[in-house]
Amino acid sequence: MSELPDPISDVLEDTVDEARVHRLWRGIEQGRPRRRWPAPVAVVGLAAAAALVLWIASRPPTPAPDGSLATAGGAPLASVVEQTLELSDGSRVVPEPGARLELLRNDGRAVSWLLVRGAARFEVTPGGPRTWSVEAGLATVEVVGTVFTVSRREEAVEVSVERGVVLVRGDRVPDRARRLTAGQSLRVDAPLAAVAPTPRAAEPAEAEPVEPPLPEPVAPTVAEPTSPRPAPPALDAAALLEQADLARGAGHPEEAARLLARAAALDGDPDAGLAAFTLGRLELDQLGRPDRAEAAFARALALRLPPRLREDAMARRVDALARAGRAAEARTAADAYLAAHPNGRHVQSVRDAAGGG
Repeated sequence: MSELPDPISDVLEDTVDEARVHRLWRGIEQGRPRRRWPAPVAVVGLAAAAALVLWIASRPPTPAPDGSLATAGGAPLASVVEQTLELSDGSRVVPEPGARLELLRNDGRAVSWLLVRGAARFEVTPGGPRTWSVEAGLATVEVVGTVFTVSRREEAVEVSVERGVVLVRGDRVPDRARRLTAGQSLRVDAPLAAVAPTPRAAEPAEAEPVEPPLPEPVAPTVAEPTSPRPAPPALDAAALLEQADLARGAGHPEEAARLLARAAALDGDPDAGLAAFTLGRLELDQLGRPDRAEAAFARALALRLPPRLREDAMARRVDALARAGRAAEARTAADAYLAAHPNGRHVQSVRDAAGGG
């Protein structure tokens, strides 16, 4: 194959001048037959046009000055996405019909989305410089490169992974964080009280029977004893924890503390220990009552707790005792923590709280 002259612009300037192009266009407008270009000029012109088209098609979109993502065509991303979106880094976002996806952040370090409703599939090109995250109310999904789907409904958020790894975080996620790999999925349910119940039609009140007048003299009658109305079922610790979460979210920590204390007092309930631990944190961090916090942490340690929370409860109890001015007890509690967790996460903070340095 013969090589094109280099540079092409030198050939074009030697063979095609502005006057000739003008005469050709004027001939077309007047209906005259077009004059044929010399063969070398036609070949060079076609080759130059083909090279220009290939260069434009293969050139990557010009990156934004701040390193943010753009569409595959180079346009800035819209704030709301409701249809398939091809991105400049090769990633792809596919919202399902009726879904609404909002762009929260887009720069050289991170891109963040808010899934307001519905479901969307994310195909994230691995190895990119940005971290991706999807906010979905009950959970946040963090990812670097993978294919996954997030579905948000009123009663739950579901995350399923097709390829790669994602990290799901949230208050209602088990242990507050869960790592999902290919083929795994996770459903995060909303609190029962957060889902509005379907209103029931009011039942018509029963008409009281009208007794006919009794003949004189009226015989004494004995009223039939009315059966007592059954008491509503008692709430378990899980239900009380949900109500406490709602009370805290509404800005009523005292009401939340009352509900948590009820839950912590339920001996034998598997969630009573978690309720006591949560009560201790609330009393110490929000209500500023270290004596009550210490009692709650002691109660949590006497009940069933996951190993990670048990270590946290021991450390928080030392802090509560120190804040309450009970230095000797704080040192004793610190010794117990250090004996159980010599390489624990809170060794230094426990020593500092107990005055051990």
